[in-house]
Amino acid sequence: MLTKLAQLTDHPAFRVPPAPTPAEIPDVAERRAALWKRRQDIEAMVFYREGTEDNHFHWSVTALTQLLKLGLMSVGLWQRGRRNARTVHLREVVWEHPGLPKSLDGLTILHLADLHYRRADGEFAAAVENLLEGVEADLCLMTGDYRFGHLGPCDHVWRNLRRLLERVTIRHGCFAILGNHDATSLAEPFPELGIRLLYNEGVELNIRDTPVWIGGTDDSHIIQSADLLAALHGKREEHFTILLTHTPEDIHEAEQLGADVYLCGHTHGGQIRLPWWGPVVSNAKCAPEHKHGIWRVGDLFGITSAGLGTTDIPVRYNCPAEAHRITLRSV
Repeated sequence: MLTKLAQLTDHPAFRVPPAPTPAEIPDVAERRAALWKRRQDIEAMVFYREGTEDNHFHWSVTALTQLLKLGLMSVGLWQRGRRNARTVHLREVVWEHPGLPKSLDGLTILHLADLHYRRADGEFAAAVENLLEGVEADLCLMTGDYRFGHLGPCDHVWRNLRRLLERVTIRHGCFAILGNHDATSLAEPFPELGIRLLYNEGVELNIRDTPVWIGGTDDSHIIQSADLLAALHGKREEHFTILLTHTPEDIHEAEQLGADVYLCGHTHGGQIRLPWWGPVVSNAKCAPEHKHGIWRVGDLFGITSAGLGTTDIPVRYNCPAEAHRITLRSV
């Protein structure tokens, strides 16, 4: 459990307890509070310290990204990668879902993943705003990672989110979860922005006189504090259920728990994909077909988005940045 976390720092005092399980803390509210405290402890020890967004929590990652940048510049590919990263796409997806009530036919979802706003890149923020200008949807669902790095202030994230949301029309609310780049403090202004944060919890909506459950978990890849049982606690069989997660690593558990739609990102689709080879780094422990794109497991429909932003190094190759507007149709 601690291996991935321990690799993120060389601090000799770094100790993080395993995430509590339902068997250890059966009460959902208590377990949720314990996971929130655990996340804050991780943040205090390793993430979100003073620094700039281009510095990483470990010197070796900073050195590697700088070497990669110099290499790309030396072969004349740096500017192409920067242009690719600022060229964003809105994918229109239509799903015929067997579990969708007739009353929800035509329900639309705007899915935004991995915005990764950089303070120094107003051109990217403007491209996203232009892409989403005038877009309408019933729900706006955001699956984490709103900042580029882990360090430094994030006031620019709030300004960019405000401008983005001013350009779209969302009829039934905007809901979000945290990613592995996001401090809990990043979400403090969310209510003012009209965003409801879901932390291992869910909320019931009434859309067209039909019950809909929106559940959201914490990150399960780095923070390792996702609790799907807590996120779906309270949902009933008649709920059409949409689950927000940061990574695609909980797909099979979500299908077993009766979720209908699974939205995630985190992998960036690889961000850098080589011809005939594919992604250099996948960054998720799951089947290859679930690491990027549209997929289905049983009656669970899902998207692992390549996301809009970048991280570590602000370039893309053979992996366009994307948001999704999903239209659900009843069968």
